[in-house]
Amino acid sequence: MEIQQNHSEADLATKTYLRGKWLLAARLVWVSLALLIVVLNVLAAPAAIASTFLTPGVVRELHILGFSQALYLTLVIGMNGLCIGLYLAMAALLFWRRSHDRMAYFGSLTLLTFGGAVDGFQSDFTSSSLVWNLIVFVPFLVGQTTFLVFFYLFPSGRFVPRWTIWPTLLSVLYWCVMTADPDLNSGPLGTLILLFLLTTIIAQVYRYRRVSTFRERQQTKWLVFGFVLAMLIFILSRVLVFILPPAVLNSQVAGNLVGGGSADLALMLIPIFLGIAILRDRLFDIDLIINRTLVYGLLTGILAALYIGLTIGLESLVGLIARQSSQPVSIVLSTMAIAALFQPLRHRIQNVIDRRFYRRKYDAQKALATFASTLHNEVDLEQLGEHVLAVVNETMQPAHVSLWLCAPKLGIEQLSRHVEQPETRNKDS
Repeated sequence: MEIQQNHSEADLATKTYLRGKWLLAARLVWVSLALLIVVLNVLAAPAAIASTFLTPGVVRELHILGFSQALYLTLVIGMNGLCIGLYLAMAALLFWRRSHDRMAYFGSLTLLTFGGAVDGFQSDFTSSSLVWNLIVFVPFLVGQTTFLVFFYLFPSGRFVPRWTIWPTLLSVLYWCVMTADPDLNSGPLGTLILLFLLTTIIAQVYRYRRVSTFRERQQTKWLVFGFVLAMLIFILSRVLVFILPPAVLNSQVAGNLVGGGSADLALMLIPIFLGIAILRDRLFDIDLIINRTLVYGLLTGILAALYIGLTIGLESLVGLIARQSSQPVSIVLSTMAIAALFQPLRHRIQNVIDRRFYRRKYDAQKALATFASTLHNEVDLEQLGEHVLAVVNETMQPAHVSLWLCAPKLGIEQLSRHVEQPETRNKDS
């Protein structure tokens, strides 16, 4: 079964490869767009600095704060440049390693145009020449369109389900209109992007549950994990609005450094995880990473809430009893309580997540633990062999199980059990 699955995946992969003239044309298009985007970003960088990062209000604020303009521009341009550079570098890596693979090529094109054109400096490029505006318009339109269409194609490079072809065509028309007249983004047409995003989620869920192979599911997990992390970072950075003082919130310098820096950090996770999903999805166990992230993320949140609640509660209680503030005592008691709760709470969260999201693995671990306890009490070799066959069948679910026992003088005895295929089981049941 495993060999057949590997052959089927290899056959599907060969059908998604670009060859001959198509491969040459695709590479020429990519190289042309890459050169155009790099040149446009270099030309647009001074305009971006003047219109966004170094406005008269920012200059006055820097003078009041005594902050160096050179250091400020180094930080702001450095963060933006690092984000754009990471997109372009990952796009170049995918193009260099897998330009013959249709899905890898499209992912490279998406990173190149979205990171270099949509998120790049060239969005601030303005010119009175119609030709220059059209030159800027083309990579920007390609970046907006490919980013959405990518999720209709990932990870196999095919439109699954088939109806996703229609929202793909509509999205191209949508972005043509929106790019030609940006003022429409604030109107009712701007909300249509939510409908397109909903269709991509529906398509990915259908593909994951009904069509994807094991490797394609692992690739989907990598990409979703990266996008979820990016969204969490972006959301947490916006929560700072409720924490920071008004003087910082009203500062353009702080907004460009903190707000812009957190947005760039969130955006930089997308090319990293997209590259891993396409090139190195088998290098790391994504299920283990997701499991540990869920466990320690929930554990950190719960313990932080408990620590804050215990500190405030104990300080208030000590203040009522002793009629004076005793913050060190409440901090020490809260720390000791958190230390005592860490391991039990971690095991509890681990068990809940395993039962909820990794049920098959959890059941297999329970079966092995039960079998280990029976080894101490079982002395009959035949009964022990039956237990071994039952445990292997329950945990691994093979098509056939055989156990060969070598006796000292009587030769070899075989215990075997034929396990019906899942299709046969369903018919009989």
